[in-house]
Amino acid sequence: MNFEVNLQSIVEGLVPQGLPPPSIRTLSYDLSRYLHSPNKNSSHLDSVLAIYRRQVPYTLENNKKWDSLKNIVENISNFDNSEEMFRFLSNSHLLSPTRPQRDSMISVNHNSLSPEVLNRNDHLLSPMKSPSVYAESFENLDRFSAISSHQSYQPYRNFNPNNLSTLENLVKPYYTKLGSEDDMLNYVPYTLLATTSDMFPMEFGKIRIPENIANAESGLLHKLFEAGLLYQRLNSIVEHYRSISISPMKKTLLVQIGQSLRNYTGFVNSLSASSKNNSLTLKSLYSKIFDQIIQLRYYNKVLEHFEDTDGDAYLSQLNNLRMHGDPIVQDLSIRLFSSLISYYYEYLTNWLTLGKLVSINNEFFIQESKDSEFIPYILNKSKIPDFIPKNMVSKIVIIGKTYIFLQKYCKELQYCNAFSKDYSNKYSQIQSQEVSPELFSIINEQYHEIVDYTNKVLIEKFHYMKVVNILKDILLMGKSDIVEVLIERASDVLSAPSESLSSYELTRFLQEAVQNSSFRNWLNQGDRNFVINGLDARVLDLGHGSIGWDVFTLDYIIEPPLSIVLNVNRQNSKKEYLRIFNFLWRFKKNNYFSKREKLRSNMLIRELKKIQRNRPLVRDILSKVSKINVLESQIQQFNSKLERYCFQDIIDKNFKDFETKLSSTKTENSSHSLKTIKLKSGLIVLDGILKAKNQPFNTHEKSHSDDDSEPNIDGLDNIHNQYLSNMLSHKLLASASSESIGTFSEQPYSTSLIFLLNSIYEFSTHFTALNDVTHEVLIQLNLHSQQEMNHLLSRFNTVLTNIVVQYKKFRTQSLLLIKDLRADGNDEMIKLSRYLR
Repeated sequence: MNFEVNLQSIVEGLVPQGLPPPSIRTLSYDLSRYLHSPNKNSSHLDSVLAIYRRQVPYTLENNKKWDSLKNIVENISNFDNSEEMFRFLSNSHLLSPTRPQRDSMISVNHNSLSPEVLNRNDHLLSPMKSPSVYAESFENLDRFSAISSHQSYQPYRNFNPNNLSTLENLVKPYYTKLGSEDDMLNYVPYTLLATTSDMFPMEFGKIRIPENIANAESGLLHKLFEAGLLYQRLNSIVEHYRSISISPMKKTLLVQIGQSLRNYTGFVNSLSASSKNNSLTLKSLYSKIFDQIIQLRYYNKVLEHFEDTDGDAYLSQLNNLRMHGDPIVQDLSIRLFSSLISYYYEYLTNWLTLGKLVSINNEFFIQESKDSEFIPYILNKSKIPDFIPKNMVSKIVIIGKTYIFLQKYCKELQYCNAFSKDYSNKYSQIQSQEVSPELFSIINEQYHEIVDYTNKVLIEKFHYMKVVNILKDILLMGKSDIVEVLIERASDVLSAPSESLSSYELTRFLQEAVQNSSFRNWLNQGDRNFVINGLDARVLDLGHGSIGWDVFTLDYIIEPPLSIVLNVNRQNSKKEYLRIFNFLWRFKKNNYFSKREKLRSNMLIRELKKIQRNRPLVRDILSKVSKINVLESQIQQFNSKLERYCFQDIIDKNFKDFETKLSSTKTENSSHSLKTIKLKSGLIVLDGILKAKNQPFNTHEKSHSDDDSEPNIDGLDNIHNQYLSNMLSHKLLASASSESIGTFSEQPYSTSLIFLLNSIYEFSTHFTALNDVTHEVLIQLNLHSQQEMNHLLSRFNTVLTNIVVQYKKFRTQSLLLIKDLRADGNDEMIKLSRYLR
């Protein structure tokens, strides 16, 4: 007896449809163990069935099926031995429900071809698998065979020799009801062209196959009708966008696909004629149309997200598919890519020769931007196609921007016209009119030509290098004599309240300072005072109560085109030059007061030494003033050391790096030459035998020019911005960096410096007050008057006390800064701490 086989047949007929075949076999095995177990009860059976109930959705119909299975198993468990159980199982197939038969039409969920079914396929790699209610694997074959065997099972005791019949006689009634292949071939061409027919009706994107068609033909029809559904979908997309405004590139793509669909229609019509001559079968038809199905799958995949995909994205996709392993896919991709690339070529050449983006429909990697003040075009990295090398992308962007720069701001109209005509002819002579090594060679030539010419115009016509040098000499006080002359002449005005300052008066003082300093050599030169005329005096808006010293600043006015490549107090920018000048202005202000009051103090000391009367009093005053002179010298020395360090190690050092980056790589040493460095002693040694620098190990920084001969306009702007940024990011000037915070003061070095410079200025004010009261004492001593002497001496002692307190404050702050620098851990900061000590 085969108890397990019969039990599995009962289980297969009763369980819900969604339970997988492996689970059915496992359930049959568990139920068999349960029936042969000595401990059978209802709770045990429920626990067995609960495991498999969770594998299918809960519905009323499924619940009824589980209850039916439970009832039958409980009935079987009432028998005491296996023989009685087997006898019951042999007749239980009459109690179990059978699988639902096929409808007159194929059901929507299982046997309908639809776009949703096609979407679950790999349209380019594998043919569609036809859904069927019949066995689809050896696993399902066993399942259906078991049911069929069970239902046809008859005990040998019922065998009757008189009932013998051949297999042909048994199946003949069934075959006579099946549709003929010739009838199907007559209707198949209509379905392949997405046209409904009596045999294969189409509705809502689905094709229904009659039930009187055998499995073999049904499977072939499923594969054939994939072409009809794909044709229907593609044709609807083409017709839908025919009257909608889309980009020319996408319109061309649809035109090409539409032409392919018309070719497909002609192909199907030719096959239809062949079928009428009885020269086709379903198998041969599928063999002939297979390549067409691959093409339709390809087009369906291309148009999958047509509305959300731009033309440039299609170019990148098609470019990748040009190297596909399937020759059909490769050929279609090459054809579509060639038809679309002409529009992209037009976008590219318009930008390269005219600096314009004409109707690009958001399909180019250069886009307009409202954020850019001068040349409103930016690079959109997400739009860069993979068929253009990255080094070419940056050159393409620069060529168009530089053309606009020369035409709009430099007014080089004659050159721009000749440049545009020359390269338009070169691009038009490229036969393929698409991306190629020849195109990239012309772009490279064009880039070097326009960059070299632009640098020549900036230097010769707009005096780029002269402006760069005057910015350093005046705003960064590389030549401070002009600032010193300006302070000398405007000191009285600068000491007045800020409300009384006049821009006209400050400008007059500035002009006089230029004429009486080394900068008078810049006047009446070949540039027609172009460079020196950019210098301007300004008053900062710091509010009521400020004095001239606090609000005065120098500025340099730069107009386009220089302002595009030199960010000098550019509108809405960080005002780097203004910030650096105001910082250095504190040093010059302290120097001025120190020098002025030191001269006054020395003069007072000489005059006091001439007085013969009241020698003890005079000696006491001389001693105290002399000691304060010593303190003032120490403070001034500290101020000078800081100023010298800031200029030499921060400003001048970065300016030399800036000049090096500006110089052409053609004039630089070759990679085979040995680099040298000059020591403080004047000895020149090889750069490499000294302590290793951090810069060679910084892999994140890249050269601004790579292999280019000269920096372009973006490179010039970036180099200058980096130059300013490097100065302001120095630990002594940076305020936002966590690395510039002192260990002991717990405040940024820049803040400590400002406090120190303010403290030095406060000391100067007390020193001025000391000189004032000493001068009055000197007058009284010379007049031999004693009326005001006591009061003056009291003031003298008070000022003396204040100046000592201020010196102690300065001393505390300076020592704290030195401790912070010593504890920084940076060699440069440690060196500075020793220098200031």
